[in-house]
Amino acid sequence: MSGGIMAPPIIIQNFIMKADSLGKSIWTKTYESADTSLKSNLGAIPSKDGGYLISNYLFIGGNIGQPAHACLIKTDSNGDTIWVKRVDTGTNIYENTDGTYSMMNGEHMLWKVDSGFNNILWAKNIDGFAQAQWMEKTKDGGYIIYGDTKKYSSGGPVNNDFDLYVVKTDSAGVVQWSRAYGRSNTQEYISPNINCIQQTNDRGYIFIGATDDGLPVPAVMDILVVKTDSLGNIQWTKTYGGGQSGGGRGVSIREVGGSIGYILIGLTRGVEAPQNGNRTMLARLDGTGNIIWAKMYGSVSSNPWLQDEATLVEKAYDGGFVLSGSTESMGAGNLDGWLVKTDANGNSGCNEISTLPTISTPTLIVTIGGIDSSVAPNQITNEGPLVIGAWQLPDSILCPLPSNPGVNEYELESLVSLFPNPTSGFFTINSEEIKIKNIEVYNVLGEQIQKLAIGSKQLATNSPTIDLSLSPDGIYFVRVDTEKGMVSKKVVVMR
Repeated sequence: MSGGIMAPPIIIQNFIMKADSLGKSIWTKTYESADTSLKSNLGAIPSKDGGYLISNYLFIGGNIGQPAHACLIKTDSNGDTIWVKRVDTGTNIYENTDGTYSMMNGEHMLWKVDSGFNNILWAKNIDGFAQAQWMEKTKDGGYIIYGDTKKYSSGGPVNNDFDLYVVKTDSAGVVQWSRAYGRSNTQEYISPNINCIQQTNDRGYIFIGATDDGLPVPAVMDILVVKTDSLGNIQWTKTYGGGQSGGGRGVSIREVGGSIGYILIGLTRGVEAPQNGNRTMLARLDGTGNIIWAKMYGSVSSNPWLQDEATLVEKAYDGGFVLSGSTESMGAGNLDGWLVKTDANGNSGCNEISTLPTISTPTLIVTIGGIDSSVAPNQITNEGPLVIGAWQLPDSILCPLPSNPGVNEYELESLVSLFPNPTSGFFTINSEEIKIKNIEVYNVLGEQIQKLAIGSKQLATNSPTIDLSLSPDGIYFVRVDTEKGMVSKKVVVMR
């Protein structure tokens, strides 16, 4: 998407919308067929040719309650279909670098499919999942699969206990390790959403879900985030909650590219004054899960069971963030698509409040999970032609666009540079046009290893030199605070 924002398309049930950098609709499409109805969209991701890959639940006969299948749609850049496929069930699809596809099919099956999405090259049954929610490719060409488990839960299946469940496979779907994460006296939940797990720069993993208060009829749920190393061993765990209804459930988490830490989305009725309906919380975390800032978006007063739920977040080209989802309390009424654009500190200037959830550090039990087995896959069938609808949706500007005559984040990024990169230990930060106030250097765990403040000898010049000669090889993040704002850079130490 051009114009300064990378925004995910909005999907609410059976329509997809692409927006420009100001949130204005470029095009909107619906997909329907004569004997079926696409009632629930699982997500849309960009494909390598500029189009989109869309996953849907498809109900034969057109009604929820009828037999359900997964419908996979490949479109061009304008949302027009290239092919439409039907499989028994499915969650998400991934396009590989060689033109083939990988997908989670059903609750526990991993497929690899040819470039035309006609022939299944191999299929693996992954043991232990109650529900496999999301799958991503890893840097070594394998897969990381995330969901929940009853079979391998810490409380055991006889107690109807659920724990979070993560499985790492190689490129052929062979399980390398599997782990369940939870507590025997509580339930750990996976939220049905995309982007709920990610491999991090240190080749570990971060994933998000929810945990309850352990009561027979749970009253409070908090957002749960777990960070592991590359083998699934826990490095840190945090919950985010507060208020009578707790922090709610976490739905999406992403590492902030070119910076330190993470950005998460949670849906909550608590933290602030209790609500009847969910609102959206966006929180910026440092490398160990501590909150840098947190914002609540949506109706900020008590509402009669109205939901304001953004479920996806992406970093924008200008350093801010874009949220997408749906709202009932704003817009034209009923259920509307909802886009929110913020700056790097979460400020949108519209229907938001600052918030500060309570953080706790629970101790999770880690249980070894299951293995893989080869299975005979179900068939892929071509779905009949879809009727594509297109219309121009009315946009509701909820708040006027703020004026910003100063330096924006993208321009600021270009005014600060560092070299050489990679470096053997010493590097220089160049900032000729703006004054540097202080510099902080962090490792991949978010630990601060150096800090230069105003008055230090190194900051007497606009081209200070940083010494990492005693630090081990690896990736480091440099946070440069200037008179115009903050910039984060990544540097690699390599000897």
